Amino acid sequence: MTPEERLEHLWSRVDRRGPDDCWEWMGGRNNKGYGKHRELWILLNGPLPPKTMVLHSCDNPPCMNPAHLFAGTNSVNVRDMVAKGRQVIPNRDGELHPRVKLTEKQVRAIRKMLASGRFTQQELADMHGVKQAAISKIVLRRTWDHIL
Repeated sequence: MTPEERLEHLWSRVDRRGPDDCWEWMGGRNNKGYGKHRELWILLNGPLPPKTMVLHSCDNPPCMNPAHLFAGTNSVNVRDMVAKGRQVIPNRDGELHPRVKLTEKQVRAIRKMLASGRFTQQELADMHGVKQAAISKIVLRRTWDHIL
Protein backbone atom coordinates (compact mmCIF):
# COMPACT_ATOMS: atom_id res chain seq x y z
CA MET A 1 0.00 0.00 0.00
CA THR A 2 1.42 3.41 -0.92
CA PRO A 3 1.64 6.12 1.76
CA GLU A 4 -1.22 7.96 0.03
CA GLU A 5 -3.38 4.82 0.09
CA ARG A 6 -2.48 4.16 3.73
CA LEU A 7 -3.41 7.74 4.63
CA GLU A 8 -6.73 7.41 2.80
CA HIS A 9 -7.34 4.12 4.64
CA LEU A 10 -6.63 5.77 8.02
CA TRP A 11 -8.90 8.73 7.26
CA SER A 12 -11.72 6.30 6.40
CA ARG A 13 -11.69 5.21 10.06
CA VAL A 14 -11.73 8.72 11.54
CA ASP A 15 -14.86 10.64 12.51
CA ARG A 16 -13.75 14.09 11.34
CA ARG A 17 -15.80 16.96 12.71
CA GLY A 18 -15.03 20.67 13.00
CA PRO A 19 -11.40 21.81 12.68
CA ASP A 20 -11.10 22.47 16.43
CA ASP A 21 -12.90 19.28 17.53
CA CYS A 22 -11.33 15.96 18.39
CA TRP A 23 -11.50 13.59 15.44
CA GLU A 24 -12.18 10.19 16.96
CA TRP A 25 -10.44 7.06 15.71
CA MET A 26 -13.22 4.55 15.01
CA GLY A 27 -10.98 1.52 14.43
CA GLY A 28 -9.34 -0.75 16.97
CA ARG A 29 -7.56 0.82 19.91
CA ASN A 30 -4.79 -0.36 22.18
CA ASN A 31 -5.33 -1.11 25.88
CA LYS A 32 -4.87 2.59 26.73
CA GLY A 33 -7.46 3.74 24.20
CA TYR A 34 -5.06 5.01 21.55
CA GLY A 35 -5.74 4.65 17.84
CA LYS A 36 -3.26 5.11 15.00
CA HIS A 37 -2.14 8.68 15.76
CA ARG A 38 1.57 7.82 15.56
CA GLU A 39 1.16 6.28 12.12
CA LEU A 40 -0.90 9.26 10.99
CA TRP A 41 1.76 11.68 12.26
CA ILE A 42 4.50 9.86 10.36
CA LEU A 43 2.47 9.81 7.14
CA LEU A 44 1.78 13.55 7.43
CA ASN A 45 5.11 14.76 8.85
CA GLY A 46 7.75 12.14 8.21
CA PRO A 47 9.75 9.88 10.54
CA LEU A 48 10.12 10.63 14.22
CA PRO A 49 13.52 10.81 15.94
CA PRO A 50 14.34 8.00 18.40
CA LYS A 51 12.54 8.20 21.76
CA THR A 52 10.03 10.69 20.32
CA MET A 53 6.34 10.13 20.87
CA VAL A 54 3.25 11.68 19.34
CA LEU A 55 1.39 13.53 22.08
CA HIS A 56 -2.13 14.95 22.31
CA SER A 57 -2.71 18.58 23.27
CA CYS A 58 -6.36 17.61 23.85
CA ASP A 59 -5.48 14.68 26.17
CA ASN A 60 -7.94 12.50 24.24
CA PRO A 61 -6.20 9.20 23.32
CA PRO A 62 -8.39 8.31 20.30
CA CYS A 63 -8.09 11.82 18.79
CA MET A 64 -6.61 11.90 15.29
CA ASN A 65 -6.95 15.62 14.58
CA PRO A 66 -3.48 16.68 13.33
CA ALA A 67 -4.00 20.08 14.97
CA HIS A 68 -4.15 18.29 18.35
CA LEU A 69 -1.00 16.22 17.84
CA PHE A 70 2.59 17.21 18.55
CA ALA A 71 5.89 15.39 18.82
CA GLY A 72 7.81 15.20 22.08
CA THR A 73 9.90 13.07 24.38
CA ASN A 74 8.66 11.37 27.53
CA SER A 75 9.92 14.30 29.62
CA VAL A 76 7.89 16.72 27.44
CA ASN A 77 4.86 14.48 27.97
CA VAL A 78 5.39 14.48 31.76
CA ARG A 79 5.81 18.28 31.86
CA ASP A 80 2.62 18.65 29.81
CA MET A 81 0.77 16.32 32.21
CA VAL A 82 1.96 18.25 35.28
CA ALA A 83 1.19 21.64 33.69
CA LYS A 84 -2.36 20.49 33.02
CA GLY A 85 -2.85 19.15 36.54
CA ARG A 86 -3.33 15.57 35.36
CA GLN A 87 -0.59 14.12 37.54
CA VAL A 88 -1.96 11.69 40.08
CA ILE A 89 0.20 10.80 43.03
CA PRO A 90 -1.71 8.12 44.87
CA ASN A 91 -1.11 7.21 48.46
CA ARG A 92 0.09 3.68 47.94
CA ASP A 93 0.40 2.69 51.58
CA GLY A 94 -1.62 -0.06 53.20
CA GLU A 95 -5.09 -0.74 51.87
CA LEU A 96 -4.62 1.80 49.06
CA HIS A 97 -1.80 -0.16 47.46
CA PRO A 98 -2.94 -1.65 44.14
CA ARG A 99 -1.82 -5.19 45.05
CA VAL A 100 -2.95 -5.22 48.67
CA LYS A 101 -4.11 -8.54 50.10
CA LEU A 102 -4.64 -7.58 53.73
CA THR A 103 -6.63 -4.97 55.62
CA GLU A 104 -5.39 -2.83 58.49
CA LYS A 105 -7.57 -4.89 60.83
CA GLN A 106 -5.89 -8.10 59.65
CA VAL A 107 -2.42 -6.59 60.09
CA ARG A 108 -3.21 -5.64 63.69
CA ALA A 109 -4.55 -9.14 64.31
CA ILE A 110 -1.47 -10.75 62.77
CA ARG A 111 0.84 -8.76 65.02
CA LYS A 112 -1.25 -9.59 68.07
CA MET A 113 -1.49 -13.31 67.21
CA LEU A 114 2.25 -13.60 66.58
CA ALA A 115 3.03 -11.78 69.83
CA SER A 116 0.86 -14.29 71.71
CA GLY A 117 3.36 -17.02 70.79
CA ARG A 118 0.58 -19.41 69.75
CA PHE A 119 1.14 -19.07 65.99
CA THR A 120 4.12 -19.25 63.67
CA GLN A 121 4.62 -16.85 60.80
CA GLN A 122 3.86 -19.67 58.36
CA GLU A 123 0.58 -20.51 60.12
CA LEU A 124 -0.47 -16.85 59.95
CA ALA A 125 0.54 -16.68 56.31
CA ASP A 126 -1.58 -19.75 55.52
CA MET A 127 -4.55 -18.30 57.43
CA HIS A 128 -4.42 -15.03 55.51
CA GLY A 129 -3.51 -16.30 52.05
CA VAL A 130 -0.12 -14.61 51.88
CA LYS A 131 3.47 -15.80 51.93
CA GLN A 132 5.49 -16.14 55.11
CA ALA A 133 7.78 -13.37 53.86
CA ALA A 134 4.81 -10.96 53.91
CA ILE A 135 4.17 -11.81 57.57
CA SER A 136 7.85 -11.28 58.37
CA LYS A 137 7.79 -7.85 56.70
CA ILE A 138 4.70 -6.89 58.71
CA VAL A 139 6.33 -7.95 61.98
CA LEU A 140 9.60 -6.17 61.17
CA ARG A 141 7.59 -3.10 60.06
CA ARG A 142 9.07 -3.12 56.58
CA THR A 143 5.47 -2.99 55.38
CA TRP A 144 2.41 -1.59 57.12
CA ASP A 145 4.73 0.51 59.31
CA HIS A 146 2.02 3.19 59.59
CA ILE A 147 -0.19 0.74 61.55
CA LEU A 148 0.41 0.65 65.29
